[in-house]
Amino acid sequence: MSSEEASRRWNAVTGPLFLAAGAVFAVLGNPVWPVFLVLGITFLGLTAGPGRPTSRSGAQEPDRDR
Repeated sequence: MSSEEASRRWNAVTGPLFLAAGAVFAVLGNPVWPVFLVLGITFLGLTAGPGRPTSRSGAQEPDRDR
């Protein structure tokens, strides 16, 4: 397993954990829950990694007739 793959797996595990912690803090009324929300979204975003196609990158360009 490469270090890049290990990093993606780690991010795939920690992202949902941060989101769950943020949800718990939000229910309890703790004001730090947005920090956990941002961390969770960030870690989940890093799971895809650079160079992965997004949903929009696969769209074809419109034909330009001249």
